[in-house]
Amino acid sequence: MELAQWNAIAVPPGTPIELFARWRGVAPDMGNLGRATLDALLRLLDDPQTPSFFALWEGFGWIHGSPFVVIVGSDRKVPPALPREVVDGPRLRLPYRDHIVFSGSLREAVRFGRTWSWGEFETQSPTLFWAADRSWCVASEIDFDSTLVGGTVGLIDAILRSPDLDAWPVDPDDSLACDGDAVNR
Repeated sequence: MELAQWNAIAVPPGTPIELFARWRGVAPDMGNLGRATLDALLRLLDDPQTPSFFALWEGFGWIHGSPFVVIVGSDRKVPPALPREVVDGPRLRLPYRDHIVFSGSLREAVRFGRTWSWGEFETQSPTLFWAADRSWCVASEIDFDSTLVGGTVGLIDAILRSPDLDAWPVDPDDSLACDGDAVNR
């Protein structure tokens, strides 16, 4: 499968795209950066060895493995996605969302996800992750189709210019909620 960027398919070539242009295809994953997008973002954030913190929404059923994950027609046990000491570790409590918090190198952001009963691994980007020095932060709300990145002007410029990412600047008053599109209602 070949990835296509939104700005390449939304409007004719050479036509400027508006921030709130309407998506007319299959919706992107909610609350998750696909593996290719996550890899592209990680390349821009910093050295893969950067000490980082991760917060993963504790509501993902696959975190605990079987018996909480039920797949009809399969008797293969699904292992927990995270070690018990991580699952039982510290929490970040936000309104309506509690998160498991742990630390590691930035490159570990691609290690989270579910293993299906047939053995396939599906990456789940962390709900939140940030550099230990707080030079950047990435947030993917589980009910939104967008991810927010805060960082230095240089980092944000690099993200906006990246041919591998669909990125637009947002203002504090912009809404990413399903009813936030005031242009295409």
